[in-house]
Amino acid sequence: MCGGAPMGSSQALEFVESKLNNRIKDFRDSRNFFRGGSRRQAITTTALGALTTFLVAVNQIFDTPWIAIPSLAAAGLTTIGSAWTGWYGYKDSWIFANDALNKLKALEYKISYDKAVYGESLELERVHAYADEYQAILSEAHEKWRQLRSAQP
Repeated sequence: MCGGAPMGSSQALEFVESKLNNRIKDFRDSRNFFRGGSRRQAITTTALGALTTFLVAVNQIFDTPWIAIPSLAAAGLTTIGSAWTGWYGYKDSWIFANDALNKLKALEYKISYDKAVYGESLELERVHAYADEYQAILSEAHEKWRQLRSAQP
């Protein structure tokens, strides 16, 4: 509240809870997106590898040289799929988003518990501690995201 009156503890708590709820939604959406991407990557590369093996076996059994062409194409696509997995790292991103989400949910629980125990009007110092913890979670998440993206080829 730049230039206005300072927030009381109720207003500050509403502010922190609003930000927290928005970030929980964001990280839940991210987790679900990366989980789906991870699943698609795993299924695609596995299916392409199996198809390659099948085509090579068919070529060996029936001695049909033309099957070598789709076999090589499938092998090439498997390589591309594996490189895609390394570049986009959906599984690592899924784990990262889930970790951040769990920490945000733990903070949400802590706030809910404190409100149940101490009532809706919490001390301003306690609310500041929530805000600090919220920011620490986001800062840690940003650092992990940066490390994850820096480590990819």
